[in-house]
Amino acid sequence: MNIYKWLLAFSILMLVFGACTNPVQEKSHIEIKNDSTTRDSSTEANTVDEGSIEPYREVDSLITVVNENYTLKTVFKLDSICVRSDGDLSEKYYEVSKQLFEKHLSDFSKYLTEYPGSCLKVKLIESLSADLSVYEDNERVAQMKKQEGEMLSKAKKINLSSNQIQVIEEIFRNLNPGMFD
Repeated sequence: MNIYKWLLAFSILMLVFGACTNPVQEKSHIEIKNDSTTRDSSTEANTVDEGSIEPYREVDSLITVVNENYTLKTVFKLDSICVRSDGDLSEKYYEVSKQLFEKHLSDFSKYLTEYPGSCLKVKLIESLSADLSVYEDNERVAQMKKQEGEMLSKAKKINLSSNQIQVIEEIFRNLNPGMFD
């Protein structure tokens, strides 16, 4: 009787080890819009068509251009890509919008007064909210006021218009760190 238990255990082990060591020889193909990704399971290699990283390249290129020479045309192009972005690219806009806000406050706040429904404005509000979400509730308000004070102080030093200052105040009024809890 012991031999039957032993044979049964041995058979189960063989099935388990046999199933685990048999390589899966399948190829799956995922296609999203114009982008495609092919995954070959037998080699564990991933290939991504160039089209899927193109928006990232374009955004990186535009950021480089805007850092060298801020132009309305470049920011407008960034905004138009922002509107169509989702997922990881959308998250990249958190940094893009903060960078524009911090490095080009005068020009960017002017852009935001002219284009109040800007996707970049939405991403800036989300980005600043995300940064504040790491603080406890009682610290958030103090941090928000501190950041707003610093930004408004900078705005006044560089003589921004009242409309530009109102945009900055509006951005800080719309922060919602709780959305990331």
